[in-house]
This record gives sequence, C-alpha cells and structure tokens, in this order.
Amino acid sequence: MAPVETRSRAGRGRPAGSRSSPVRRRDGGVAASPGSQSAASTERRKKNRGSKRNLSDGSGEDGRPGKKINLEEEELEEERMPLEDEASACSSCSSPLCEPYIPRVVIGCNAKGKEIYKPIECDELRALDLWEAKYQAKRDRQMNLCTLKPCIPPTCLVDPKLLHIRESSTETVLRAAKFVMGLSSSVDGNPLSQCSGFIVDWDDKSKTGIIMTSALLICKKSSHTDDWKYASQYATDAQVVVHFVDGTTVEGQFLYCQEHYKIAFYKIVLDKPTHLPSFNKGVKWAEEVFILGRDGSSHLRISHGRVQYLNAHVNERHHYMYIHGVDAASEYYNGGPVIDFRGDVVGMYNLSTRGSFIPSNILLKCLQLWKKFQYVFFSHFVMMLPN
Repeated sequence: MAPVETRSRAGRGRPAGSRSSPVRRRDGGVAASPGSQSAASTERRKKNRGSKRNLSDGSGEDGRPGKKINLEEEELEEERMPLEDEASACSSCSSPLCEPYIPRVVIGCNAKGKEIYKPIECDELRALDLWEAKYQAKRDRQMNLCTLKPCIPPTCLVDPKLLHIRESSTETVLRAAKFVMGLSSSVDGNPLSQCSGFIVDWDDKSKTGIIMTSALLICKKSSHTDDWKYASQYATDAQVVVHFVDGTTVEGQFLYCQEHYKIAFYKIVLDKPTHLPSFNKGVKWAEEVFILGRDGSSHLRISHGRVQYLNAHVNERHHYMYIHGVDAASEYYNGGPVIDFRGDVVGMYNLSTRGSFIPSNILLKCLQLWKKFQYVFFSHFVMMLPN
C-alpha cells in the first residue's frame, strides 16, 4: 500500500507517528483513539507501530524527512485493538489535528535546475482519500467545541470606536454575563416569545432564585404604537423555559406580572447559588451603557449606547428612559439588563422603536413591593376638566 504522511495543523512537518492512530469499529466505521489511555498501553502501541514503519527516501514539503505508514499492516494492527466506548472516544478532540498529505520525492532536476518530482500513483491517491476522510471527521468533532464554533456572533466590542475601553469593558461585561440568561415561552406547545432576563434574588435555604424579565415574554396581544390606548393581553399560564449558557434548561414558575411597568417575575430551582447583580439607582444623562441579552443559542449579545436627554411621547410610558446609538432591535435584548461601565445594573431594556429601558430605581421598588405585599402598586391620576 502507498505511503501517506501527516502534518500537524499547529506546525507543518509533524511526523505521522506523533498522532493518535484510528480505531476500526466492528460496524466498519472509524474513530480516533482517545488520549486518555494508560501510559503502559500507549507505550506498547507506539513500539508496535514503530516496528512496522519504514523511513521514506524522500522528504516532506518543509524539507524534514517523513515516515511511511504501511496501511495494510496498520489496518491489521487496528483490527487487533480493543474497541473503545463512546465516552472515551470523545477525548480524541483534545489530541493534535494532523492533516494528511503525500510527500513528494525528488528524482532529479531539469536544465534550469528546477526539481523534478516522482509522479503520484493511483494507490497513493486512494490511500490519501482514506486519511482525508478520517482527518475531516476529526476536524468536524473539534469544530463542535464551544471555543471553536465559527457561528458565535460578534459583539459591539469589536467596533474600532470602542478600542480605548475594549479591555476594561470586556472584563466588566463578562462579570455581568454570569447573571444574564435567556427565556422562551410557549402556549399549548406553540412558541410565543423569546427574551432575556436576569436573576435578582436568591434563597440559599430553598435553592430558589427569582428572575426579572419583561412581561412581553408572555404577552399574547399588545400595541406597539400606543401604550395607553390599547390594553395588552398576558398569558400567565404560559410555559416558560430558562436557558443557561451551558445548554441546560429549567422550567420557570410564574410569580407575578406588573402590566403597567411590563415587569414579570419567575422562580427557578438551582442546585448551586448564582451570581447576583449590583444596582446603580442614579444613572445619569449622557452616561455610556451596555445592553446585554442572550440569543436562541444562549450566546451573549452586547450592544452599546448613551443615555439620551429625551422625554417619553404622549403614547409611551412616562417612566421610560432612552438610549442613543443602540442597535438592540432584536427580541433577545428585551428584558435584559442595562449596565454601566462598572457592571452595575442601571435598568432593564424594553423593546421599543426608540430603544427604551426601565431605570433600576423602579425595578428595585417593584421587587421590594412584591416581596412584601405580593403585589406592586402604582399611582395613576386622572384629571377631569369641566366643560
């Protein structure tokens, strides 16, 4: 069988003997051998394989001598190996990724001094196809690792305008991300909405936490043009699922919905305590803030803006504050925390056409009232003018 050589993705010219040999399964499939085998077993296999490999007369692309692999003897050796279970085979993702190639052999030079290579035979190409398939399968497994997934969306911190605060802001955002989670709702199995939320209270004795989020998570019907003219309809019996960054989920238990402020509370049960946020009640005009949220894949989404000198319109709630320059039109920002550069929560983002948020002093007051009375009061005065 034709010789095939492998080179490491980290450094080309790595000999084939440095990579893990594949294990042939009974069903005909091929899987890389795990890196978690015992030292004695690994050493014994190295000796067996080393005795069956012959040095090549040629050299690799980088000029270093390569090693031939006798595929027929290698396959016989693989068939004698014990089969590995699925759990241990998963550790193969941590072993080096080596790309197979056919080393070219120089057989002479032409009149201009250019090297002439030995033609590649059909057997060599067929052997290369076999190793290419193994290489691609292992590469696909590695690309499924969370640190290598190419589908993670970029954040606003890659903006050159934020270069001067990128390092400090990254640390601040990552600390705040610990209490941000995604939520999804459904009614009778039909998806209703998706948004973000953040945990605001934790009871160590009962291992339960309280999540604050937007009431739009369970809103069946609402008006996006006038908050006063039309009453919204909320499905308090909707099934709500809380999504964590590690892919786990837990069902949220409905506690309370305040329709005027559009705030909802849900209770969750956790095995271990979680990080609680700190609040800043005195957000200032023109202060720079970040809006955090989780998308459908629980990836952290970040947007940046500045608190505006702006009052609410007549068709908007008067407790809204607004953010200039924010690009947070997606629903996964809705209900997410708005934080300052210290990582303190200054409000909860509210999905609207002008990028509004509910300031933290109102959020804390609603939380305190609910914990004390199981109800949130608000004053609503109506002035009657004579004809």
